[in-house]
Amino acid sequence: LWALPLARSWGALQYWFPYRDIMDESPEALLPGAVAGLLGAQSQAEYQRVILTFAAGAQDSHAGIGEFYGAIMREDARCTMPYSLRYIEGQLVIDGRTLQPEGPLRRGAALVAIGGKPVEPIVERIRPYMSSSNEDALGRNFLSEARLGPCETQVVDVIRGGSRVSVEVEWQTYRQHQINSFAPHYQPGETIETLPGNITYARYQQLKKADLDPLLEQANASAGLILDMRGYVGDNIIPELGAMLIDAPAEFSRFTSPDVATPGQFVWGDPKVLEPGADVKRCSVPVLALLDHSAQSASEYATMAWRGAGVKVIGSRSTGADGDVTRAPLPSGAQMSF
Repeated sequence: LWALPLARSWGALQYWFPYRDIMDESPEALLPGAVAGLLGAQSQAEYQRVILTFAAGAQDSHAGIGEFYGAIMREDARCTMPYSLRYIEGQLVIDGRTLQPEGPLRRGAALVAIGGKPVEPIVERIRPYMSSSNEDALGRNFLSEARLGPCETQVVDVIRGGSRVSVEVEWQTYRQHQINSFAPHYQPGETIETLPGNITYARYQQLKKADLDPLLEQANASAGLILDMRGYVGDNIIPELGAMLIDAPAEFSRFTSPDVATPGQFVWGDPKVLEPGADVKRCSVPVLALLDHSAQSASEYATMAWRGAGVKVIGSRSTGADGDVTRAPLPSGAQMSF
């Protein structure tokens, strides 16, 4: 019976996955290992882990089988530490978002052990089951898992300023602890602000269409505009904001669509183009877009549009999950997304 979800997952990647040809291992190459894993599985959780591993071979930050992730959770993972983390240069680092702002674990401390156990094995245990387009995006998936544990006080070891420090931390229930590991990386604040040096700064996730005229007016009266794309997207304002950034049509992307008559073949669509508005005021100052791995999907697509409009993009790699999400139903009742 568990061969059916695997067969459907293989078919989804082989015939309907647009990035099939740039996978490190093709669906055919991944299949023998998955079949061997199913033959050796002794429980439903083991079956699910095998199929999760196969799906992770897509190397797509949109890919996964959400209903199966319970199979990789630790049985004692009922609470979470009241500190949020960020994955930076291969390390789990306290990022300053915490329910205990005066606590001993301060921003910048690198987490090295929990309860006397190194955190690296915690990370490596779930690595095979997580599909991500790059290492930065994969690291983001580690954050919640690393914070989970039993509802008790545990000793946490961190390195800060070259010294190792041990601190007792009380794990809390999910209801007590609402920090989101996938939250945007900008600091909370007003949608539009003026930074030192007379720079206009906009938190893109909070921008609405009604904010665009005030944004343009403030930006044009300043020395430059920063669009902080580190997060998701609120309104779809690409056509409206794009028209303010260009003087001539600007192509920025093309979509592919599967050819249902020839499974496995994809067809290029028409270019996506920003159009300047005839009666739209233009942004007259330099514009930068700020990006990192908390930007995913729609915010990545918007950043492509701004780059097509001549905006300079700075920061670090985004999640690498641009494009719409496809969901393939599996015989088990779950869904494989990519």
